[in-house]
Amino acid sequence: MYIDELPLPNEVIEGLKKIGYKKLYPPQIEAIKKGLLEGKNLIVATPTASGKTFIAILLMIKKILHQRDGKIVYLVPLKALANEKYQEFKDIFGKIKLGKINIMISTGDYDSKGEELRKAHIIVATYEKMDSLIRHSPTWIKKVRTLVIDEAHLIGSVDRGYVIENIIMRYRSEGIPIQILMLSATISNIEHLSRWIEGEEVKNDWRPVPLREAVLYDHEIYHPDGNVEKIENITGDPIMDKVIHTLKEHGQILIFTQSRNEARRKAKKIANIMRRYLNEFFNEREINLLNLYSQKVLKIGEQTKLNEELSKLIKYGVAFHHAGLGLQHRILIENIYRDGLLKIITATPTLASGVNLPSRTVIITYATRRFAGYEDTINVFEYKQMAGRAGRPKYDELGEAYLYTRNQWNIDYLITSYILGDIEPIVSKLLEDENLDKVLLSFISSTNGVDETKIHFYLSKSLAKIQYDEKRLVRHGEHSLNRLKLYNMIDIAENEGRKFYIPTPLGKRVSELYISPSTGAYLHKISLTENELSEFELLYHLSKTKDMIKTGVRKKDTSRIIGLLELEDNLRKFLEIVYSPFSNALFEEDEMAVIKTTFVLEDWINERSEEDIREKWGVEPGDLYALYTTAEWLSYAASEIAKISGNKELAKEYTVLTHRLRYGVKEELVSLTLIPDIGRKRARILYNNGFKTVYDIKKARPQDLLGIPGIGPTLAKKIIEEASKLF
Repeated sequence: MYIDELPLPNEVIEGLKKIGYKKLYPPQIEAIKKGLLEGKNLIVATPTASGKTFIAILLMIKKILHQRDGKIVYLVPLKALANEKYQEFKDIFGKIKLGKINIMISTGDYDSKGEELRKAHIIVATYEKMDSLIRHSPTWIKKVRTLVIDEAHLIGSVDRGYVIENIIMRYRSEGIPIQILMLSATISNIEHLSRWIEGEEVKNDWRPVPLREAVLYDHEIYHPDGNVEKIENITGDPIMDKVIHTLKEHGQILIFTQSRNEARRKAKKIANIMRRYLNEFFNEREINLLNLYSQKVLKIGEQTKLNEELSKLIKYGVAFHHAGLGLQHRILIENIYRDGLLKIITATPTLASGVNLPSRTVIITYATRRFAGYEDTINVFEYKQMAGRAGRPKYDELGEAYLYTRNQWNIDYLITSYILGDIEPIVSKLLEDENLDKVLLSFISSTNGVDETKIHFYLSKSLAKIQYDEKRLVRHGEHSLNRLKLYNMIDIAENEGRKFYIPTPLGKRVSELYISPSTGAYLHKISLTENELSEFELLYHLSKTKDMIKTGVRKKDTSRIIGLLELEDNLRKFLEIVYSPFSNALFEEDEMAVIKTTFVLEDWINERSEEDIREKWGVEPGDLYALYTTAEWLSYAASEIAKISGNKELAKEYTVLTHRLRYGVKEELVSLTLIPDIGRKRARILYNNGFKTVYDIKKARPQDLLGIPGIGPTLAKKIIEEASKLF
């Protein structure tokens, strides 16, 4: 089917053709035949690069043409993906004659009502942000008529699957005439999801670039059909030799490793060999560009050994990629790779479920990984996600995915279990952990007149209702409601034999703050019992909550933590908390993780550098960012809960702490960091040069700031202008 055959206006067809859309892919044709443009709900499960986004674009065009007043929401799991889709949609809709289309993105601040989004035709958001917006009930929320869920297989994720489920439950339970489009990689039990959304299935294995999967062992490639192919032994390393073979064919390579350290080690090893081949695989212009990017790495963010390592590797067209790197460095690596300049990335599996980075060749170096201290096999879905990155549309005629093994006896097992294996079914995680507590509190807090009937009807719209016994679902619901009552999140009233569930001020605020009910209950308890807390205690209570990320504790961390606790009188009471008298272990592991997290955050707000923290605690920049941004949000939540509890002093302490966590500064620098473009380093330099307040900056002349390191004429003028605006 050609674009010309679509039931769309000629000017729209011509616009799509100019962009490059001319012929539809098989999954796109099937989606149209199944009722995509006729209002049918669809679940599309097809491989990477099979055209799923264009299916969503066609739906959006149709809705804008015929239902312009209804909002379109496109949901993704990550901020990076949201930015990617936002830019893509801006570009496409800017070239199609549909009138003025307002596309907006929303990914941050979970305590925002989002009223500014009422002006949008298309909203791109993360799952969590949309869930948060529903809790705040903005005026436009019931005007959504199209809901697209990208990466929908994540409904099987413990951490965020319930979020997707809750969003769909909310719209389906309220009877809003909404069309749902779910986009995913291959799903084995797709019939469960199609039954759930009462929609049609599009399940297709077609790929624009065929994928060849095989096992790599000792310079031999073992194919599922029994064929064995040899590769030339150049370096003695099968992986490196396959890399060289791909580079000679002008391909790019993704190598997945099971750990960050292995990704770094392998990247270094490859770079050492790439030195010899630099002039063979890169021309003079490309080598110069690589050197420029190598220098750019050192200019982004704070200087760390991790950045220095990365900088050296990029010179040879190689990089490692994992969550320990700072966000800006990860984005830079992805962009250089997309441009084709970077040839090889070694990465942890998180990259497989992140932004779209197709490669000619994918090599997966493991089939087992350490989970919670023991070795276990990875699942088939994880393997397929990584293998699915192979094959670059418009560049490659074939994508290659190789599962590497050092053990000859593993070859048949790997082929049978992974290459020919069935993907695990997607199962609702609504009944796990606190997920149902969060969902029910959200529903009760943002819906009027919730009684038992409404609760049961709401739960009947869940995926869990299809996959679990109804009695189990009802029983879990009752337990959740009882916990919420115990936490003082809801009140239960009876009228004429009917039970009504009413949110308390605390419950409503906890739901809006987008924190777990148990976290809200803990912070509420602290605000009722504590007044003046030390800096360490304030951070400890945040680290103690269920929602706070915890850092791993290494053997050498234990002695350091004990030493620090013994050093100061006000910290010695925490020794009793980490000591474990009733266990074979000397110390409580969970408490040790809480204390370590507290110390890391304390170092951050006392202006220790990222490199110092990495060296001292083993916490890399990307992990540190995740820690302090999570703590910042929890600190804000703690201040809001303290206000509800009437504890003004604690609310004030957490308000100041929130700002310190955001910028990583001592309290004396808080006011300076209110000025835009003044980070922790610049604020400290200004303070040390006598500019200690915003007022000091406001009354300064540009020439007064010129002697300060790192501040030129343009920046000096801008800083003073921004400081003046604050008055």
